[in-house]
Amino acid sequence: MIYATVADLIAAFSQDEILELSNIDYPDATTINNTVVERAIEDAQAQIDTYLETRYRTPLAVVPIVIRNYTCD
Repeated sequence: MIYATVADLIAAFSQDEILELSNIDYPDATTINNTVVERAIEDAQAQIDTYLETRYRTPLAVVPIVIRNYTCD
C-alpha cells in the first residue's frame, strides 16, 4: 500500500510548492512532474519501511495518519 499520494503532498504543502519542487530544473513548467513526485514518495516509503520492518510487516496494510505525514515530509 502506498503511504501518501500526490494529492496528499498538495494538501500538505500547496500545489505551487509541489510544482516548484518537482520542476527544479524547469522553472517555467506549468504542471507538476508526477514522475519526480511519485519517486520521492517511493523513496520516503522505503526509508520508513526500513524503520518499521523490525517490528511490523511492511508495507503497512493500514496507513496511520502519522505515517502519511512522515512520508509527505
